[in-house]
Amino acid sequence: MNRQANRLVVGRKRLWGITSGIILSLVVCLLVFSGPVGGFSAQISAPPPTVLGQAVSFTITVNIQEQELLPIQSVDLEISGPPGAATIACPDLPLAAQTKNYTTIGGLIRIQAIPAANWGYGYGYGYGVWQGQPYSWGYGYGYGGYGYGYGPGAYEYGYGYGMAPTSIAYNVTWYTPSAWPAGTYVAKVMITANGVTFVQTRSFSLLPRPEEARFVVSDLVIAPKTVLPGEVVTIAAKVSNVGDLSGTYTLTLKIDGVVEATKDVTLVGGGFITVTFAVIKDVPGTYAVEVDGLTGTFEVLLIMPPEVVEIEAPPVEIPTITPEVPESIVIEETSITEITIAVVEEVADVTVTVQQLVEPPPEVVAPPVITYRYLNIVGTNITDEDIEVATIDFKVARSWIEETGVDVDTITLSRYDPVTQAWEWLPTTKIGEDETYVYFSAESPGLSVFAIGVARPAEFVMSDLRIAPVEVDPGETVFITAQAANVGEATGTYTVTLKINGVVEATEEVTLGGGKTAIITFTTIKEIPATYLVEVDGLEASFKVLKPPLPPWIEKLPSTGEPILDAFILALLAAAGLLSLGAGVWLIRRRARL
Repeated sequence: MNRQANRLVVGRKRLWGITSGIILSLVVCLLVFSGPVGGFSAQISAPPPTVLGQAVSFTITVNIQEQELLPIQSVDLEISGPPGAATIACPDLPLAAQTKNYTTIGGLIRIQAIPAANWGYGYGYGYGVWQGQPYSWGYGYGYGGYGYGYGPGAYEYGYGYGMAPTSIAYNVTWYTPSAWPAGTYVAKVMITANGVTFVQTRSFSLLPRPEEARFVVSDLVIAPKTVLPGEVVTIAAKVSNVGDLSGTYTLTLKIDGVVEATKDVTLVGGGFITVTFAVIKDVPGTYAVEVDGLTGTFEVLLIMPPEVVEIEAPPVEIPTITPEVPESIVIEETSITEITIAVVEEVADVTVTVQQLVEPPPEVVAPPVITYRYLNIVGTNITDEDIEVATIDFKVARSWIEETGVDVDTITLSRYDPVTQAWEWLPTTKIGEDETYVYFSAESPGLSVFAIGVARPAEFVMSDLRIAPVEVDPGETVFITAQAANVGEATGTYTVTLKINGVVEATEEVTLGGGKTAIITFTTIKEIPATYLVEVDGLEASFKVLKPPLPPWIEKLPSTGEPILDAFILALLAAAGLLSLGAGVWLIRRRARL
């Protein structure tokens, strides 16, 4: 074709107006020219990084330059993301001014189409350039600046072209899902023109959704761990906000299970602070500390009036005690000769002081026994919670034993428990003697006030005999239990004996400290149906082994109520059965002979 194609040709009847207004209409388009060819393009704006769960917006613009026909068939949008994110498809974007909503697996996508004022589309032939590459199209669905139209009559037609560029823009708003993964997403626009698809992409970032404020309490510190009445104990804990957003948290301090104080802390995401409490207690004892699940203890020591202290041994300083190496210290001038401390976890800067007392402290009630010595063991920077076991070696003068006439085997070390406010008799063993002293060793769960004295001998009482089950089938196990209690004060060993029908069935030894109890369990199996009498140290009960069930055919036989007669009937029936069986065999043989 030549430049004459730029003329407007009129048919036989009348010219159907082809003007720039026609170009904005739905027409059949034809591009015929000999001059330079224009280009068409698509751009996607770069959306800013957006937090997941919020809306991300960007614009897609399709530009058609002058002197060009782009027969667009469809515009499609696709959004893909990192692993864990589905691919979202938005097909058939509007080709006219319209807003279209897409409900997808990845949330709502709203697309608003805004065409230029001279935007039009129709069917026709075209030619253009995409990203520097020329393309020709056959008869297709086209847009933009050229038109070729038919009039209402059979032969009325015209063709022409416009010179202005045109475009259509899509404002895209995606309401992103908060549960999808963060990372790089890709928006891909696909423009299909007469069977050829042109693709433009743009990457953008979706950021992790900020985590709500979440608080963690750690690093509980109690210092000092041992104080005198009225002294301050500082309790501290670290509070961290491991979330992303700011928040407020209430830290709660409990002493012996009772709320002592609370403090509110406000922290930005990732922030932390150390919160401290000051506690003062006047009553001697061990106090349990809890700060939001973290636990520990501190101890308020007994104050010994000067007139109560008879001898105070020089304090012994211990730099460190570790679980691997228990620490032994020698004590001078008192009835306690040596203390060995094994700890659960490492402790440092420990001081141990032993005081020999002329009487128990005013706050402590004396034990109701003959007492040789009262002693107070004070440990600083170490509590009963830190101690796994404290082995205390002590000595008793032979002269006192002879004067009082006590049995050496009944001499025991007892400990005053400041929590229960009661005396606890400790397992004590004689370890040696010389002309002046008898030497003993005892194990204690902690340090406190102690008494060396004569414990009431161990005395065992059995109670609460139980049998389960009380009826069993032959061969089933019967469980027999009873409670043993040492109602004395000294540790002792006792042999518990089980008898069944007066015959010793089994024995078990139990060792208990003063005031302690234990459950003793025996088992037995009997095969013969009968009632069995059980005896455990004077306690009696019984169980029954049931008879096996009779065969069904015997259960249906009539009973006379007389055992001997019933047995006779059964014997007759059995004999009759045997005769019948024999007769049957004879008949079989008889027939065989015949």
